[in-house]
Amino acid sequence: MRVIAAHDAERLARNIVIPPRPALLDQLQQLIHQADPDPAQIAVVVGQDLSLTAAVIKVANSPLYGLEQKVATAPQAIQLLGQQNVLQILSGLMLRAAIGQATQPAQAARLEQFWHDSTQVAMISAMISKSLSGLSAEECYSFGLFRDCGIPVMMLRFADYLKTLALAEAARCEQFPLIENQFHDCDHVRIGYMVARAWLLPEELAQAILHHHEDPTLFQQTDASLSRVVTLVAVARLADHVQHTLQHAIQDSQWQKEDGAALLSWLGLTPTDYEDLRDAIHQRFHQH
Repeated sequence: MRVIAAHDAERLARNIVIPPRPALLDQLQQLIHQADPDPAQIAVVVGQDLSLTAAVIKVANSPLYGLEQKVATAPQAIQLLGQQNVLQILSGLMLRAAIGQATQPAQAARLEQFWHDSTQVAMISAMISKSLSGLSAEECYSFGLFRDCGIPVMMLRFADYLKTLALAEAARCEQFPLIENQFHDCDHVRIGYMVARAWLLPEELAQAILHHHEDPTLFQQTDASLSRVVTLVAVARLADHVQHTLQHAIQDSQWQKEDGAALLSWLGLTPTDYEDLRDAIHQRFHQH
């Protein structure tokens, strides 16, 4: 397992404000982890914030669940989603609120696109997990939401970060944090790890945030202690690609030949398995 050195963490904390974990999230977690959780109490807590209520209903009616009849109330959504799912979903929504809003139009538009894409990747990750063994949909959804949470933190901290982001997104995956460090002396990988620790997320999820920009040799990992971490990373990268094919014409032959081959092999999927999975996810999204 990797860790951030204490002096490095201290330096980052001096320059970057890590959003604090909200008290409402603690309250929800206490309710859900009771021996006999009361769904009505959970619905009351969620109902304290209209934006959270609307968001839970929106997720319940999303392509992730493919309902024929839409739900209209928070109690209905909570019953459908399950209490652990609600906790993961609300964690991501509260993170968005805790990080804050951009004041510049270009930043605001890019931030809105970031949250849209992160939510889609989280949903697709959860869908993919249902075809695999060893990881729950809740874990994969949560990782999809938190994986890149350092990006909006940096976007709101550095006025010129959008230029850095454009350069990093055009480079290979493993070069992304190197480019960030070149211009800002920090990167979203380490910031995301610190957010995950501050928000008391499972250590495996925090470790996956640290590892998620490593090169494809990650998927040849032999360290058994990293197996679930690598699988989280693989699922989210596959979800990234499927999300890209939702927005663009499907052209994945080169992806499968280069980065995709090692990833699919790690997940135990053949190219045909992947194509069937991708097409099924496309169908779910196109129905909504």
